[in-house]
Amino acid sequence: MKKAMKGCLILMIVLPIGLLVALRPWEILKEPLTISENKTLDVVSWSLERPLADIGIGDSLTRIYREDLSANFTAFIDDYNTPPNEYGSDYLDIPIKITASVDKGFIHFVNITFWEDYEDSQVDIFSAESWSQYAHIENLSITRYVHLFLKGRGLKAFVELAGVNHPNNVSFGFFAHWILRSPKNYTNQLEIRFELIYFNGTAYKRIVQPFLLKAGPDDNNSFEKAEEIAANRTYSMLYIGSNDVDDYYKVYLNEGYVVGIQLKGIPPSALCDLELYDIKGRLVAHSNYDCNHNVTYSINSSGYHYIRVHQRINFGFYNLTLETHPQGETK
Repeated sequence: MKKAMKGCLILMIVLPIGLLVALRPWEILKEPLTISENKTLDVVSWSLERPLADIGIGDSLTRIYREDLSANFTAFIDDYNTPPNEYGSDYLDIPIKITASVDKGFIHFVNITFWEDYEDSQVDIFSAESWSQYAHIENLSITRYVHLFLKGRGLKAFVELAGVNHPNNVSFGFFAHWILRSPKNYTNQLEIRFELIYFNGTAYKRIVQPFLLKAGPDDNNSFEKAEEIAANRTYSMLYIGSNDVDDYYKVYLNEGYVVGIQLKGIPPSALCDLELYDIKGRLVAHSNYDCNHNVTYSINSSGYHYIRVHQRINFGFYNLTLETHPQGETK
């Protein structure tokens, strides 16, 4: 009954879907606007190896923008959930937040949209009867929203808000569930698009901040399919588990250098082995049966070396760090 009431409420407050394509957001507000400048910022990208079971993630993605508008755009990747659950599907819990302010003028319009090409996926942004419980709104009024009913490729959900009494600062936060509804071997990609229209004292401007989230299996399960990585970098949120027992990486290392490899499990962690192979495929350094590892090795021949992470017990995410320095120098 509650689901049916939710559906009725949503359908009563939204325009027909065909009109969403025909009208730009500012054209459905009360006053016609002339946008003097449209700016799309660089994409914030994030990826996840799909785990086998429920697991906490806790990644915060934030983009800060400072010009005549100050804005913070945030997508917090909270938990990965697997069935049984209310959706009967894997889904990610993603709290969303946007804050913005102007020294001169006002914030006119905020629009947050969710896009994906996988036809069966959905986005649940909770319904109108729950906004007071799950959302945080300052100086904004929700004008329209749609979710769950938007299937097929493209737009999956949106929420539009109008500034109240020409505010110079606004804030909006809410919870979204990205429901994958895809096989474990499929890679889903979701774009979250933040849109702001503001008046800077002389003209209306529009700014768009896209976030691109990817969730799918890795393909680095053998020497032949080893993922190429680089020294003196850290790679985060890598996954190992019973559905993904081996991760292989290759890295080009120079003769006369020392490489230090650090693997740090992110609780709850998997117990695993860490192995380093030289350019001839020989095992030259290793650390066994732990969730945290440190391996050091002096490189005697330049070329591609291989790293293997092998799962023993449990599952979880880990960070992998590679550092190099010339032999004889201390790090």
